[in-house]
Amino acid sequence: MSVLAAVAGHGLHGWLWWAPLVALLALAATLPGLQAAFLAALLFPALIAFSRFRVDGLAAAFLICQSLVHLLKRLIFVLGPQPHAVYLGIQLLPSVVVLLLSAVAMKQLRGRKLPWSARLLAAFLALSVALTLRGLADLPWLIVLSAIHQYLLPFLLYFAGLTLTPSRLARVGRTMAILACLSVVYGLVQLAGGPTALDRAWANETYSFSIHGGKVFAYLEGAALEFRSYSYYADPLTWGFALLAGLAGAAAARRLGRMSRAMFAVAGLVMLAGLFFTLTRTVWVGLAVALAVFGLLARPGLRRPWLVFALVMGSFAGVVTAGGFVYREFFLERRIQAFRSPILTRYLTVGTIEARTSAWNALKEAAEASPVWGQGYGVMLWVNRNRDVSQEHRQLVSHNFLVELVFNTGIPGALLFLGFFWQWLREAFRALGLSANPGHRRVIRWLIAFAAGCMVTGYLNGPSFMTGEWFLLLGAMAGLGRHWSARVRPSPEWRS
Repeated sequence: MSVLAAVAGHGLHGWLWWAPLVALLALAATLPGLQAAFLAALLFPALIAFSRFRVDGLAAAFLICQSLVHLLKRLIFVLGPQPHAVYLGIQLLPSVVVLLLSAVAMKQLRGRKLPWSARLLAAFLALSVALTLRGLADLPWLIVLSAIHQYLLPFLLYFAGLTLTPSRLARVGRTMAILACLSVVYGLVQLAGGPTALDRAWANETYSFSIHGGKVFAYLEGAALEFRSYSYYADPLTWGFALLAGLAGAAAARRLGRMSRAMFAVAGLVMLAGLFFTLTRTVWVGLAVALAVFGLLARPGLRRPWLVFALVMGSFAGVVTAGGFVYREFFLERRIQAFRSPILTRYLTVGTIEARTSAWNALKEAAEASPVWGQGYGVMLWVNRNRDVSQEHRQLVSHNFLVELVFNTGIPGALLFLGFFWQWLREAFRALGLSANPGHRRVIRWLIAFAAGCMVTGYLNGPSFMTGEWFLLLGAMAGLGRHWSARVRPSPEWRS
């Protein structure tokens, strides 16, 4: 038996491999400055052992690690000041799991014919990495590699999703739902009592280089009056997208037999409460669009991929025109003075809506800057970290993923990504027409609705929706489509 298999084993034989590891980590924990490394080193092998090197286990390990690492990066400062390298290194743990998961998935996919959506996404990913690496001539290498890690690494989870069978997807979806509910519990603690001890220790040490750490620190110092609950995620928006993914995962687990009706109802109410307390309008737009698409797909005559694609693409104009109207007629300070509730005030303030309504001009500027070859994702990360240079790239503060897509990858790259999404919709609708199982059809409808809802939020907050969970669920849909298509002939309704 290999060492890795032994570590993942049970009983006395498994503990014989664990004992030396725990002893070494306990020794490290007694040395000043290494307590944080001890916690990280203990977390990672435990998650890998939990996964048993199966795709669904590794996918669950990624989801758990992605949640725990946000707690861990705050917990380490309770132990005292920590080196900046340790703080950054801990946040790389989910990425290590992603790479391991991708390697296992690629091994399973070897010899299989990938769906066209996966081929188009692979082409887009290769182009994006090449364009970003080209930025090494002008940008620090750490910025370039960080951009690939932050913006492009989550794309790999699409290929991992291709290997998920219905039962595996059900387990992954249930994990998403449970983690989302746990995050709401922590978020409610924040909402009731303000920043926790972990948040305070973290903010006091990271305010100078962490955007959200600076916001929490300003609140603690009295320089800011507003504190928004963000649970243990990076910010309220990131938490909101995790909750949306949790709702989609719960729906899949429910229809695939891994979640009871009562558990689904309770989990759904908890996650909806969490969405409200994020005080983020973007995620509510995503949920509203998802519910609308789900309802639309209930009518057989409206089950057309071009209809959903047109809705998603047409929302670009909707955000600009409707957003401009709302900005002028409703989200003005003089119209909200009557509200005394801080929650209503937050939902009804202007925020950065003005930047979003200028997306047409920003898209034109992006196309002029990157007609063929994009600037790469390194420039976007550099601008986000150096707000003083944002005037040179005004289109990157438009909060619009289509604008940023054109700027980063050029017009051909943007068309390639949109082609991927169009092909994914075709494969999803084909699976919807082929499946004879009502539960499976509802899973497909939920995943299509989730994908479309998140895409529309891209016109409000850029590529924030492109999380690992988003790509994992989309990849699972493409894999299930091929799984069902190979076993069922098209129904007469689909042929018509």
